Amino acid sequence: MSTRERVVLIHYYQNAVVATTLRYPDEVREPSHFAELKDLPEAGEAELSMMTEIVDKMTIDLDLRLYHDGYKGRIEA
Repeated sequence: MSTRERVVLIHYYQNAVVATTLRYPDEVREPSHFAELKDLPEAGEAELSMMTEIVDKMTIDLDLRLYHDGYKGRIEA
């Protein structure tokens, strides 16, 4: 993580609950490439229920076209 604030998307992806920092397409990584995720136990009913409740409470419509990486623009200039 960095000292900058970021929006985080919590979602279910390829048999994992993932907290994805919303960045730009060139920063996205495939979760299966992380060795730490390979031996995680399968989520039980209680964990899935809690995750669903959190996701339902935190879900909003988000238009990423409204956000621009000003920092990246400054360093590329």
